[in-house]
Amino acid sequence: MTMKILQRITAFFTALILLNCPAPAFSAETGNSEDTSFLSGGFVVPGWGLIVIAGCLIFLSGTVVYGGIRFRRLTRFGRRCRLHGKMRLAENFLLNNIMDNLPAIVAVKDASDEFRYLIWNRMAEKITGIPAGDIIGKTDAELNFFRGEAEIREEEAPEILNGKTLKRNSVITALNGIRHDIDTLVTGIGDDDSRLLLILGIDVSEEKRLAAERKRLQDDLQMHTQQERLFSSILESVSLAKDEDKAIRTVLQTLGQKLNAELCYVYSYDYEQNLGILGGLWNSDRAHDISHLPPLKIDPDAIWFRRLKSGCLIAVDDLSDPDMEIVAGNWRKELHDGGLKSICVAGIWKQNRLWGHFGVSYDRANHHFDLMEQRLIQVTTHVIEIILACRDTRTELERSEFEKRIIMDTVHIPITLFSPDLKLVRANSAALKLAAHRESEIYGHECHIDFCGAGGYPENCPVKLAASDLKAHQRQLKLNGRDYLESACPAVIQGKPAYILRTMIDMTDFNETQRQLARALTEAENANKAKSLFLATMSHELRTPLNAVIGFSELLQNNEVSHEELMDYLHSINVAGNTLLTLINDILDLSKIEAEQMKIVPEPTDLRLLAGEFQAIFKQKVEEKGLFLKIECPQELPVVKIDSLRVRQILLNLIGNAVKYTRNGGITVTFGFLKKDGCEGTLRTRVADTGIGILSDAQKEIFNPFIQQDAVRDSRIYKGTGLGLAISQRLAERMGGRILLRSELGKGSVFTLELEHVPYIGNAAEGISGKLERFQPVEVPQWHVLLADDVALNLKVLSAMFRKLHIKADTVSSGGEVLEYLKTNIPDILLTDLWMPGMNGENLAREIRANPAYSKMKIFAVTADTDNQANFNMELFDGILLKPVTLEKLNGLLARMEKQDSV
Repeated sequence: MTMKILQRITAFFTALILLNCPAPAFSAETGNSEDTSFLSGGFVVPGWGLIVIAGCLIFLSGTVVYGGIRFRRLTRFGRRCRLHGKMRLAENFLLNNIMDNLPAIVAVKDASDEFRYLIWNRMAEKITGIPAGDIIGKTDAELNFFRGEAEIREEEAPEILNGKTLKRNSVITALNGIRHDIDTLVTGIGDDDSRLLLILGIDVSEEKRLAAERKRLQDDLQMHTQQERLFSSILESVSLAKDEDKAIRTVLQTLGQKLNAELCYVYSYDYEQNLGILGGLWNSDRAHDISHLPPLKIDPDAIWFRRLKSGCLIAVDDLSDPDMEIVAGNWRKELHDGGLKSICVAGIWKQNRLWGHFGVSYDRANHHFDLMEQRLIQVTTHVIEIILACRDTRTELERSEFEKRIIMDTVHIPITLFSPDLKLVRANSAALKLAAHRESEIYGHECHIDFCGAGGYPENCPVKLAASDLKAHQRQLKLNGRDYLESACPAVIQGKPAYILRTMIDMTDFNETQRQLARALTEAENANKAKSLFLATMSHELRTPLNAVIGFSELLQNNEVSHEELMDYLHSINVAGNTLLTLINDILDLSKIEAEQMKIVPEPTDLRLLAGEFQAIFKQKVEEKGLFLKIECPQELPVVKIDSLRVRQILLNLIGNAVKYTRNGGITVTFGFLKKDGCEGTLRTRVADTGIGILSDAQKEIFNPFIQQDAVRDSRIYKGTGLGLAISQRLAERMGGRILLRSELGKGSVFTLELEHVPYIGNAAEGISGKLERFQPVEVPQWHVLLADDVALNLKVLSAMFRKLHIKADTVSSGGEVLEYLKTNIPDILLTDLWMPGMNGENLAREIRANPAYSKMKIFAVTADTDNQANFNMELFDGILLKPVTLEKLNGLLARMEKQDSV
């Protein structure tokens, strides 16, 4: 799945880079130098018509000055593109933003220049910890980070440039020490004259970590299951065995075969003689003439003896190692001389005394006893202890009941013993905890009364079935909110059932782990599907307007276009650019909401003024389509405290959709407020249209992102990204409300925005004020304007806009230059970028506000940072102008200033 995503991204970027690289020639004029490849903060890419500055691609158009060096286009292509430089830079800006916001490493090398790096995107910086400025223009051999792999990469390069696409996985250790597992795809792009290597990588560390975690959980489950099965098998054998010695041999054989061992044995200790005497032995067919084991000397001060007394296991992988004598003591030589190579021993306890030990041995060296084997040995040791207790019980009839209780209570699994007529005979402590009555009351009861919670025997009762056919039976049972595996096995004497042994293994944790694994698998699959769907949808939505931008810009390179065609092409490019901006804004809004970073700021809002805005905004559109727009806003509506910006965003989307999908009739917008007490109420805004309607099945999916299929509303006819309703619904939920939908195909739809617990303040003011008008240049005084931005292109655009408004503006490129400028000139208005190197916009505004001589100067922030309130102290500014800046935005700003001055 990861490689498929990489292949799609590779194809996408190959197309973008090739379409933006007409391969013109460049020269740099710095005195007598004609070949300047590296500049301060960037470098020229020869043969590709671009310059890389601070990790960004910038196409040169006309003559550009950067770092004191003038760059001049030498080809006929440069002369043709001077009129369209802004469009080319806009394309570069979009390409850089796409690369920097992709969740993947994007890097490009120039094959014609020793494979030096041209592109190093933001994700590459984040994963490796290496800034683009430290890697752009360098080769792998020049970088300590890649120096070890430089030769390998150079050997692979010719094959890649000849058309081979390389896929590989590598582990990268970032500068901060964090290891990343990267799936990488490398391919060549360009023509024979200019070849580039495109490198894309996706961090799959988290996916592999989750896979390893799933594997660990599965291994744990398998280990517990094997333990339970082995224990059940051993317990069944022990329960049915008449001879304890035979039962011990059966246990030794069962475990030996399970562990594929050569020997399993039991030693008992004679403390009077200080000897360990062999009490039981099983050997496999592979054992080399080991039919007996010698007695072992017991030293109470020996390390091995003290360890067994403390309850520890002794595991020795290789008895031939003399260093193991400190662990095994005098055992090491005696057992090694007896032909054994590896052992694991657990102490057997009887009546609170170390009675002996149980051991598992191999006649081959270096067998490592893992955790599962050690646990199985411990469990088997406990079973042997039970068998020994049973033997004591048979020899000591006066203590038989006490010994039976020991056998039952050493097991933490609920165990019950029933007579052939299904009356309870014995229950261990674990089983008594599950009983519905006291211990004194349950004996003699039928089993279903106390342990099943049923009024009678169910048809699949294992105890009843085992009593009837003398076979073992199982079933799943839920009791007291826990899941149990109920098993019943008959104890047969002379062909007749003597007892029915029932065990109840608690499977709750096991089942829950299985459900978690299934959910994790489903979530992982859904995440992969969602990621693939998102990338596919984004590719389509971005390519569609890009097709117009690139296509019309190529047509404009032809000098033979008429004036009408020129204006039509420019209009189409403008529309496509705005479409891309809308899509990017929608995606950013959606990501902020889902990351819970969208802030809701309630403020007093006059709903009647809001209704007037909608009337003005949609008036021209509904008149063009021959529709009516009716807005019902009662006079008694109060002033409510809501986030007017987000409510306006939701209603603009709902009304805009209604206008878009309505061919005949019209749209009715109804505002209503239901007061519930003296300070809060419910705000309902209803948008009803007589449009095409929505299928009932599609109504459940229409609030999901990118849902705008033919079955809902034909996306081929009605243009849109499919994000509007998803964003609107999530905004409503963030404000404690929701959007309700009622629709009938062919008759129309009704969307209702419902917000509960909305505070209100008195009644709204009389009348509806405020109208939205199309751009008209306002008559403004001859203000003195200063523009500050570190990007020359931004200064160029703003200066041109002010000239359009008949206002002359001076320009500077840093905060320090602004302060120098203010020593001799005090402008009326300062428009400054926020993200400037050295002194940013906030620090500049603070310096200016601290000087009383500049108190009358207005300071406005010009930024593309939509989260500026969180990143900067915006109280220092008189206003904000969000990029992209348009004439309409700039005109509105000047109009508001003129109105304030007149007041």
